[in-house]
Order: sequence, then C-alpha cells, then structure tokens
Amino acid sequence: MAVALAESLFGPLGETVGATVSLECPGRVDALLFSEGTSRILLSVAKEHAEELEALADDHGVALSRLGITGGDRLRVQINGVDAMSFELSELRDGWWSSIERDMQQP
Repeated sequence: MAVALAESLFGPLGETVGATVSLECPGRVDALLFSEGTSRILLSVAKEHAEELEALADDHGVALSRLGITGGDRLRVQINGVDAMSFELSELRDGWWSSIERDMQQP
C-alpha cells in the first residue's frame, strides 16, 4: 500500500500530485503498508465521479473503500486516526527515481 500510494503520485514527466489518506488497521500496521496482498487496486478518480465509481463497484459486488483525497505537495497518511507519515513529494520522487543510480555510484 505504501509504495503504491507513493508511486501513484508521480507522473511520467516529473509532475507530482499530493494526497491525504486515512487508513484503518485492526492488525499490524507494517502488514497493512508493506504486505503484498492479492486483488487490491488503488484508483484515483475526479471528485465528481466518485459516487459513480462507488455505484459501479456496488453493482458488481466489488468491495471499495475511499481512502482520501489528492492535492498538494505532500503524501500524508493517517492510520487509525493518528498522523503516521508525511513526506514532501519532491523527496519521495527523488528517492524513487534516483536511488539505484546513487547506489551504483558509491564505492
């Protein structure tokens, strides 16, 4: 979940869009953020289409949870109502885009 959230905020030409997300976790937080569960898809739709997407999912018996909103220049994540993470997108994107190259240049 954590990686998918971050990667979904990076466009192919270097553009970014922030997000504020609220997650509920009855179990282990690390499992929620980093496990590779099956059949989960992260979608983003324009606000005016959110109800339409919810109805479509309901019509087809697909579970759907609204996690948050997009906008700004940070990824903010709350877990069980508590602020858990807040990252500037420029730092996240740089780490995602440049980490392998930087590691290859180190002696």
